[in-house]
Formats: sequence, C-alpha cells, structure tokens
Amino acid sequence: MKWTVQSGVSFREIECLLAMVAWTLGLVGIVAVSRSTWVLVGKKRASGFPSGQEHGPEWYQRINRMHANAVENLAPFAALVLIGQIVARAEPLFERACVIFIASRIVQGLAHAISAKSDLVVTVRFTFFIIQYFCMIGLLIAILWAHLAVI
Repeated sequence: MKWTVQSGVSFREIECLLAMVAWTLGLVGIVAVSRSTWVLVGKKRASGFPSGQEHGPEWYQRINRMHANAVENLAPFAALVLIGQIVARAEPLFERACVIFIASRIVQGLAHAISAKSDLVVTVRFTFFIIQYFCMIGLLIAILWAHLAVI
C-alpha cells in the first residue's frame, strides 16, 4: 500500500509512532492470550488477576509490567510526535529522536523480557529508559523552540 503524506510531514516519525502502538498492542495481546488460556484450561478463575498484585509466572509478570510501562509512555510520545508534525515539521533532529526512542524502547523491552534479576540486564534496561526519556525531552524542546520561533 502506498501512503500519502502531506507536504512537510515526516512519515518516519509517524512510522515510529505506529511502531510504538504495535509494540504496546503486541504486549497486551500476550497478556490477553495468557489470561484467556489459563481461564479456559481451568488454571485460573476469570477473577484471578487482581490489579496491583503479582499473579502468574515470572515471565508473565515481566510482560505485564512491560505492557503497563508501554502504555504509560505511549500517550506522551504520541502527543509529542503529533504536535511535532504540526509545529516542528521535518526537523532532522526531531525525526532522529523518534527513531532513537522507538529503538531504545524495543531494546529496553527485550532486556526486560530476558531477565529481571541480573544487574547487567537492569543496567541495560535503565540505560535505554534514560535514552527514551531524553529523546522525549528533546522532542518537547524542539516543539517549544519551533513555537518560540513563530512568536
């Protein structure tokens, strides 16, 4: 399918946003399939997944936390990308920050899925979390900078 993009809009940034949405939906899919399977085979009751409490095997708990973290980051990232499409059109640094953000999100998630107990893995996860944080701060600064240039 050929995408049509308005003049001045960077499709790379929209691709990054779509990747973040797909990542988040993929994680919730794993959670939903796991829960449904456990209920259907009689391992858990439908009410056996209390909010705020650990339930299920360790790998499931990690995926569940990954999903919650992805949801927490989806809204601010989406807002920054969409506002950036309006205000900071086609800025190369804006585009790079979006690409680095989504790559860091995936590396952080994969590290989280592998293990939660290794100091090395925790350090890798935190490092890529910080990279994402600074990418979003950079996106915000680019938007504010573009806005101030117009005033």
